[in-house]
Amino acid sequence: MFLSMSNTTLASRLTLWYSSIFTFTFVLVFVLTYVLISTVLNNNTIDDLQEDIQELSFSYIDTGIQGIWTQVEEEIASDGADQVFYRLLDAQGRTVRSTDMTTWNALADSIDVVYNPAFLELESYRISHEDYEYDIQVGYANLDENLILQLGLSLEENAGFLEIIRNIFLITTPVLLLLASFFGWVLARKALGGLDALTNTAINISMG
Repeated sequence: MFLSMSNTTLASRLTLWYSSIFTFTFVLVFVLTYVLISTVLNNNTIDDLQEDIQELSFSYIDTGIQGIWTQVEEEIASDGADQVFYRLLDAQGRTVRSTDMTTWNALADSIDVVYNPAFLELESYRISHEDYEYDIQVGYANLDENLILQLGLSLEENAGFLEIIRNIFLITTPVLLLLASFFGWVLARKALGGLDALTNTAINISMG
């Protein structure tokens, strides 16, 4: 009886141990995957800003302000003024032209910029603001020494995608915990299979 109870206790401990390993591995893989996806989304957003600025910079050389603003209006019509904004600023940071900034008024102090010769390539940063549910990625670059192009993009779409991943994790975790417990029990019973046989033999011998 004592040996049987000892085996049962050992099996329970092994089951818990195997289940813990499976659970830890799953959580670790999820966290690493989540961080990787978040990083990729962020890099893609910055790449998109860089691509937009390059396209508009080339258009500015060929068609001037009016030419690039035609493209800007097309982007706004497609994405929505509540998701993206564009501004043309002079060297002192004063607005020359901008899209509808109604949604973005609270960012006024966070997106000011003045001319800097170093802004030949995209300068980009992320803003978290208490008045906005989602972060905003802002980028800017010089069109020439008198004009700066600035654009901002809501990260709502990225946040929505990451939320889906988190929800999948929350939904699948209970199922995976049950599977981890089951496979842990199976492995524990398999590991103790020889010990059970030895225990039964010892019991039979002790009983004569």
